[in-house]
Amino acid sequence: MTSTITGPLGIDYSTEYSARTLALVSAETFALAYGLARGSSDRIREATSDFDWYECHRRDYWLSIDGRSGFAVDSDDTLLYVFSLERGRGDLLVEHAVRNGANNLDCFDGYLVDLYGRHGFREVRRESNWTPGGPDVVFMTRTCVCARHDDSSVTTFLCPLHADVDPCLTMAQVTGRRRKGSIRNGVCSNCGHGA
Repeated sequence: MTSTITGPLGIDYSTEYSARTLALVSAETFALAYGLARGSSDRIREATSDFDWYECHRRDYWLSIDGRSGFAVDSDDTLLYVFSLERGRGDLLVEHAVRNGANNLDCFDGYLVDLYGRHGFREVRRESNWTPGGPDVVFMTRTCVCARHDDSSVTTFLCPLHADVDPCLTMAQVTGRRRKGSIRNGVCSNCGHGA
Protein backbone atom coordinates (compact mmCIF):
# COMPACT_ATOMS: atom_id res chain seq x y z
CA MET A 1 0.00 0.00 0.00
CA THR A 2 1.48 3.34 -1.01
CA SER A 3 0.40 6.43 0.88
CA THR A 4 1.66 9.67 2.34
CA ILE A 5 2.76 9.26 5.93
CA THR A 6 3.39 11.97 8.45
CA GLY A 7 5.72 10.54 11.07
CA PRO A 8 5.68 11.55 14.73
CA LEU A 9 8.30 14.21 14.03
CA GLY A 10 6.17 15.84 11.32
CA ILE A 11 8.13 14.36 8.40
CA ASP A 12 6.04 13.61 5.30
CA TYR A 13 6.97 10.43 3.46
CA SER A 14 5.42 9.08 0.30
CA THR A 15 6.33 5.42 0.47
CA GLU A 16 5.10 1.99 1.37
CA TYR A 17 4.65 2.37 5.11
CA SER A 18 6.94 0.37 7.32
CA ALA A 19 8.51 1.27 10.64
CA ARG A 20 11.62 -0.38 9.18
CA THR A 21 11.84 2.15 6.32
CA LEU A 22 14.62 4.70 6.74
CA ALA A 23 14.68 8.21 5.29
CA LEU A 24 17.33 10.88 4.95
CA VAL A 25 16.44 13.74 7.32
CA SER A 26 17.79 17.11 8.45
CA ALA A 27 20.23 17.45 11.34
CA GLU A 28 17.53 19.20 13.36
CA THR A 29 15.00 16.40 12.89
CA PHE A 30 17.59 13.75 13.69
CA ALA A 31 18.82 15.62 16.77
CA LEU A 32 15.27 15.78 18.11
CA ALA A 33 14.67 12.03 17.71
CA TYR A 34 18.16 11.19 19.01
CA GLY A 35 17.71 13.43 22.04
CA LEU A 36 14.32 11.88 22.82
CA ALA A 37 15.83 8.39 22.59
CA ARG A 38 18.76 9.29 24.83
CA GLY A 39 16.40 10.92 27.31
CA SER A 40 14.08 7.94 27.52
CA SER A 41 16.63 5.09 27.61
CA ASP A 42 19.59 4.75 29.98
CA ARG A 43 20.98 2.00 27.72
CA ILE A 44 21.04 4.34 24.70
CA ARG A 45 22.38 7.30 26.68
CA GLU A 46 25.25 5.19 28.10
CA ALA A 47 26.20 3.74 24.70
CA THR A 48 26.06 6.98 22.67
CA SER A 49 27.67 10.39 22.68
CA ASP A 50 26.13 13.85 22.75
CA PHE A 51 24.97 15.30 19.43
CA ASP A 52 27.68 17.55 17.95
CA TRP A 53 26.08 20.65 16.40
CA TYR A 54 29.48 22.04 15.38
CA GLU A 55 30.13 19.16 12.93
CA CYS A 56 26.52 18.45 11.89
CA HIS A 57 26.94 19.92 8.38
CA ARG A 58 29.41 17.13 7.51
CA ARG A 59 26.93 14.28 8.06
CA ASP A 60 23.99 12.48 6.50
CA TYR A 61 21.25 11.58 8.98
CA TRP A 62 18.86 8.63 8.63
CA LEU A 63 15.72 7.94 10.68
CA SER A 64 13.06 5.26 10.65
CA ILE A 65 9.63 6.62 9.74
CA ASP A 66 8.46 6.13 13.32
CA GLY A 67 11.47 8.17 14.56
CA ARG A 68 12.52 5.42 16.98
CA SER A 69 15.74 4.30 15.21
CA GLY A 70 18.48 6.01 13.26
CA PHE A 71 22.13 6.70 12.56
CA ALA A 72 24.47 9.21 10.89
CA VAL A 73 27.35 8.79 8.44
CA ASP A 74 30.09 11.43 8.55
CA SER A 75 31.85 12.73 5.42
CA ASP A 76 34.88 10.59 6.37
CA ASP A 77 32.65 7.44 6.24
CA THR A 78 32.40 7.13 10.03
CA LEU A 79 29.20 5.64 11.42
CA LEU A 80 27.84 7.72 14.31
CA TYR A 81 24.84 8.03 16.64
CA VAL A 82 23.38 4.56 16.02
CA PHE A 83 20.30 4.19 18.22
CA SER A 84 17.06 2.26 18.39
CA LEU A 85 14.25 2.21 20.90
CA GLU A 86 12.97 -0.94 19.17
CA ARG A 87 14.66 -4.31 19.66
CA GLY A 88 15.72 -6.19 16.53
CA ARG A 89 16.56 -3.25 14.28
CA GLY A 90 20.34 -3.28 14.73
CA ASP A 91 21.12 -5.37 11.64
CA LEU A 92 18.77 -3.27 9.51
CA LEU A 93 20.42 -0.03 10.66
CA VAL A 94 23.97 -1.26 10.11
CA GLU A 95 23.12 -2.77 6.72
CA HIS A 96 21.58 0.53 5.61
CA ALA A 97 24.56 2.49 6.99
CA VAL A 98 27.01 0.32 5.06
CA ARG A 99 25.01 0.83 1.84
CA ASN A 100 25.31 4.57 2.50
CA GLY A 101 29.06 4.66 2.93
CA ALA A 102 29.81 3.73 6.56
CA ASN A 103 33.25 2.10 6.77
CA ASN A 104 34.57 3.14 10.22
CA LEU A 105 33.17 3.32 13.73
CA ASP A 106 33.94 3.06 17.39
CA CYS A 107 31.79 1.34 19.99
CA PHE A 108 31.94 -0.14 23.45
CA ASP A 109 33.09 -3.75 23.75
CA GLY A 110 30.24 -6.25 24.07
CA TYR A 111 27.29 -7.12 21.86
CA LEU A 112 27.94 -4.17 19.51
CA VAL A 113 31.25 -5.67 18.34
CA ASP A 114 29.38 -8.82 17.25
CA LEU A 115 26.63 -6.78 15.57
CA TYR A 116 29.09 -4.74 13.52
CA GLY A 117 31.23 -7.82 12.83
CA ARG A 118 28.27 -9.46 11.08
CA HIS A 119 28.42 -6.60 8.58
CA GLY A 120 32.10 -6.83 7.71
CA PHE A 121 33.59 -4.51 10.35
CA ARG A 122 36.84 -5.72 11.92
CA GLU A 123 38.58 -4.47 15.06
CA VAL A 124 41.64 -2.36 14.29
CA ARG A 125 42.42 -1.18 17.83
CA ARG A 126 40.97 -0.84 21.29
CA GLU A 127 41.46 1.56 24.15
CA SER A 128 40.66 1.29 27.82
CA ASN A 129 37.52 3.08 28.88
CA TRP A 130 38.18 6.38 30.66
CA THR A 131 35.46 5.38 33.16
CA PRO A 132 36.89 2.88 35.67
CA GLY A 133 35.28 -0.53 35.17
CA GLY A 134 33.66 0.49 31.88
CA PRO A 135 33.99 -1.57 28.70
CA ASP A 136 36.88 -0.96 26.30
CA VAL A 137 36.32 1.33 23.32
CA VAL A 138 36.71 -0.74 20.14
CA PHE A 139 37.63 0.93 16.84
CA MET A 140 36.43 -0.97 13.77
CA THR A 141 36.70 -0.64 10.00
CA ARG A 142 35.44 -2.38 6.87
CA THR A 143 38.36 -3.03 4.57
CA CYS A 144 38.25 -3.73 0.89
CA VAL A 145 40.73 -6.34 -0.37
CA CYS A 146 39.96 -6.07 -4.08
CA ALA A 147 43.03 -6.71 -6.23
CA ARG A 148 43.95 -3.54 -8.13
CA HIS A 149 45.99 -3.99 -11.30
CA ASP A 150 48.40 -1.75 -13.23
CA ASP A 151 45.84 -1.26 -16.01
CA SER A 152 43.37 0.15 -13.39
CA SER A 153 41.17 -2.95 -13.51
CA VAL A 154 39.92 -4.49 -10.28
CA THR A 155 39.41 -8.13 -9.31
CA THR A 156 36.75 -8.46 -6.61
CA PHE A 157 36.23 -12.22 -6.16
CA LEU A 158 38.16 -12.47 -2.85
CA CYS A 159 36.88 -9.22 -1.33
CA PRO A 160 34.23 -9.68 1.37
CA LEU A 161 32.83 -6.23 0.56
CA HIS A 162 32.50 -6.52 -3.21
CA ALA A 163 32.47 -10.21 -4.19
CA ASP A 164 29.28 -11.65 -5.66
CA VAL A 165 30.10 -15.05 -4.12
CA ASP A 166 31.45 -15.79 -0.63
CA PRO A 167 35.27 -15.33 -0.89
CA CYS A 168 35.93 -18.11 1.65
CA LEU A 169 33.90 -20.53 -0.47
CA THR A 170 35.75 -19.39 -3.60
CA MET A 171 39.13 -19.90 -1.90
CA ALA A 172 38.08 -23.36 -0.67
CA GLN A 173 37.02 -24.36 -4.18
CA VAL A 174 40.27 -23.11 -5.73
CA THR A 175 42.57 -24.73 -3.14
CA GLY A 176 40.53 -27.85 -2.45
CA ARG A 177 40.76 -27.17 1.28
CA ARG A 178 38.05 -26.74 3.86
CA ARG A 179 36.56 -23.25 3.91
CA LYS A 180 37.55 -20.83 6.65
CA GLY A 181 34.70 -19.63 8.79
CA SER A 182 31.16 -20.87 9.00
CA ILE A 183 27.90 -19.33 7.90
CA ARG A 184 25.81 -17.90 10.73
CA ASN A 185 22.63 -16.00 9.93
CA GLY A 186 23.73 -15.80 6.31
CA VAL A 187 27.10 -14.20 7.12
CA CYS A 188 30.56 -15.81 6.96
CA SER A 189 32.21 -15.74 10.38
CA ASN A 190 35.67 -15.40 8.82
CA CYS A 191 35.32 -12.66 6.20
CA GLY A 192 31.90 -11.14 6.89
CA HIS A 193 30.58 -11.77 3.36
CA GLY A 194 26.82 -11.91 3.09
CA ALA A 195 26.11 -8.78 5.10
